[in-house]
Amino acid sequence: MIPDAYDAVGLAKRILLDTQITELIHWCGLRRRPEFGERLGAAGVLVHEVIVYDTLPETDITVPSIKPDAVLFYSPSAVEALFEGGPLPQWSCPLIAIGQTTADALQSAVAPFGSAGIYTAASATPEAMMEMAVNLNEFADD
Repeated sequence: MIPDAYDAVGLAKRILLDTQITELIHWCGLRRRPEFGERLGAAGVLVHEVIVYDTLPETDITVPSIKPDAVLFYSPSAVEALFEGGPLPQWSCPLIAIGQTTADALQSAVAPFGSAGIYTAASATPEAMMEMAVNLNEFADD
């Protein structure tokens, strides 16, 4: 059972298509998106959400004074924590998101600052993010 999209909606769709599950436990964080439970609940699956952790942003962030070739973001909460921490360098490099939800958070956060662009990895894996960073920098060097 491999989802078409590596996000909450993709997983919910696969569960509904490939299983006969009528009730499940969802171990989750306090800061979570509602789509997984909503999609399954709308289809009649009873979802028991059990909060097992909380994502707390760091309040004293020091951003290195470098000119990176790319900046990678693995979650919307990382985007929020970074941009709430104060002014950031105006990076002229690509900003790469692991998925669409993170890309949407980036788009909202960087609109006032600008960047060389926001890109979403082909799949929600660190390998896909690194491949995109390499490819974008090779293209930029041409």
